[in-house]
Amino acid sequence: MKRKIVSAVSALLMVCCMTGCGEHDEKFTGNWEADRMISGSETITDLSGIPICAFMRFTLKENGSADWIQPMESIKNPSKEGITAKWHSEEGKKAELKISMPEEKDTVMELEYIDGELVNNTDGVLTYFRHVDQFTETDERDMNTPFYEAILGSEN
Repeated sequence: MKRKIVSAVSALLMVCCMTGCGEHDEKFTGNWEADRMISGSETITDLSGIPICAFMRFTLKENGSADWIQPMESIKNPSKEGITAKWHSEEGKKAELKISMPEEKDTVMELEYIDGELVNNTDGVLTYFRHVDQFTETDERDMNTPFYEAILGSEN
């Protein structure tokens, strides 16, 4: 089960900078951050003591572009590394993100709008994103943990 959770977190962290086209329902726009992950009967709100909102947050803009907020503020403008994505809404209930990374197969991530939250299902792990006016503040020093380094590698 932990392997599924790590896979889900890794897949969501691949998204760095999104640009969009197509239909864009305004209920999808704004700031979104992970609130919880559910795998089977287990609900996860933190990973190694770090709130999951620190790992997964993004802003969807009215024009279809989006910003993925990196877990560490020291990582700036990942779009310069060639990572792009497009999002559009489908019938007002779902948004589809197509993530493109250099030398990687494109990834398509679906987010379903349920009761004011966006929900992603990756390999049976449900990640719930809540709409926020401002992102929850996190201490960058908390990200310097063995868990974080195992997922994304050490920046030092």
